[in-house]
Amino acid sequence: MNFGTVLLKRLGPQRATDIEQRMRQLGRLLQAVNSTEGFPQMIIMEELLSGKRFDTVIEAVHRLSEISVDSTGRRVYRKPSLASKLGH
Repeated sequence: MNFGTVLLKRLGPQRATDIEQRMRQLGRLLQAVNSTEGFPQMIIMEELLSGKRFDTVIEAVHRLSEISVDSTGRRVYRKPSLASKLGH
């Protein structure tokens, strides 16, 4: 919520739709991380931002953006813009 508030102050209400989209993307990322087996308790966004769970975030981004490997061995994202936005 703090991130959304900062974006609203910085970008203004005319960009509210973009802010909503960004918040939904982050929510999807958090859900993907928390749906990973092996975590006994819910992970909060601050833990993801701290860098302690970097590998977990990368795995979740790969799942959300539906990464695959093509015939040449190259990684291909089915949803490349989502991968780019979450990576940024």
